[in-house]
Amino acid sequence: PSRVIWARIRRFSPRLQFGPSPLTPKPTTPDRATRRGDFATSAEALDYAARQSTGVNIHSLRGELVEVLPYAKLRAQALALAAGLLASGLEPGDRVAVIMTNTPEYLEVLFGIWWAGLTAVPVNARLHSREVHPILERSTARVCFINADVESSIGALAGGLPDAKQLIPGQPGDLRSLRGSGARHLS
Repeated sequence: PSRVIWARIRRFSPRLQFGPSPLTPKPTTPDRATRRGDFATSAEALDYAARQSTGVNIHSLRGELVEVLPYAKLRAQALALAAGLLASGLEPGDRVAVIMTNTPEYLEVLFGIWWAGLTAVPVNARLHSREVHPILERSTARVCFINADVESSIGALAGGLPDAKQLIPGQPGDLRSLRGSGARHLS
């Protein structure tokens, strides 16, 4: 059935470019029996998936494979980020705002928040800063993750709130340094 679907996509989307990618997609079919909905948390589901050779294949809007993210790598990054969040003074139950576009870092941040026992406050990255301000104020988020795509419109606002600290993945002082600050504390 997947060949038929791709044939239809190619036929109805002539502007999409379907060429060879330098990346090799991860298999998405699990090696083990599929478990449906019996995980206590999303982090537990990722832990289970990380024991397999599967992962997430991230495509551009043009259908090009732009990143291959094995679940084992996502788990390791999320665990390190969770440890860093806890080492930075956050405690389980604290709220963490996430204003990010769809990127691999978004997955890492979300799973890191959950793994640390924190509460994610996802905020639509397409909102105007005047719409985001009351959400951040009422959420009492202690940390606000943003990425470069929303930094210019939301960055100054998030950093200006008294209880929010701004972290920008993919730039100096970002997830990489936060991951390294407490990776030994979680397993």
